[in-house]
Amino acid sequence: MKPELIVSDWNRTLIEDTDDKPVLKQIAMDELGHCGKRPWLWDRVVKLYMTKKKLEKMTAQYSDDPESQAELLRATYELYNTRVLDGMPLERIGRSVKKYGTGARDRLDEETLDGLICCKQSGIVTGILTSAFHDGVVATLGKLVAEHDFAFIYASMMKNNPDGTAKGIELQNYDNKPETLKKILDKAKADPKKVVYMGDDFRDELCAELVGRFVVPPLATDEFRQHMTSKYGDKVRRPEEFKVYDALTMD
Repeated sequence: MKPELIVSDWNRTLIEDTDDKPVLKQIAMDELGHCGKRPWLWDRVVKLYMTKKKLEKMTAQYSDDPESQAELLRATYELYNTRVLDGMPLERIGRSVKKYGTGARDRLDEETLDGLICCKQSGIVTGILTSAFHDGVVATLGKLVAEHDFAFIYASMMKNNPDGTAKGIELQNYDNKPETLKKILDKAKADPKKVVYMGDDFRDELCAELVGRFVVPPLATDEFRQHMTSKYGDKVRRPEEFKVYDALTMD
């Protein structure tokens, strides 16, 4: 039975990155370079350096457990939003994101991505549901893939100030992935039993109850793979045992 819809996570599912820190760092480093060449912006340079130190100190205070890392991610967004992104010209951010995307393509799991594209070409609707920064996802995939091989990309979006400058990235689809997935299923009028979801961590696991099949991607940890297989049995498919396309179909 061919699925009607395939929904995929992004970080550590289609790309090796575990979160948005690489794209945020690219923006900050480019901003530092821009301001460093302009003496009248050296107060901004000092602020950026202080932000880097604060981020390093903050990161060291959190443990590796999932909930602690979730708190760190929220704190990281807040720090970048208030001390780096707020007030930046969107055009400058866009150049940094494009640079990040070009470099990030080397970290894509091309076999898994090709599997999704093949599914789309066979008539299956495919899309991405992630808390990652939307513009970073699109820049990494490239314009052609993003616009023509995925029906939708639900991701965190940049919010703007009234003057048209950036305000910050609003974290979305992080604590509420199941609710967003339900909206996707309703909008697509898809039979949940004919829907495949692919993801790599416990937040994605919350979506397993809503779909007919859950796929654990090759980039996921062995611990998560074993947990999902033990809990859900045949409902979980593991691409490392066969081609990704076969894992994503429901035959």
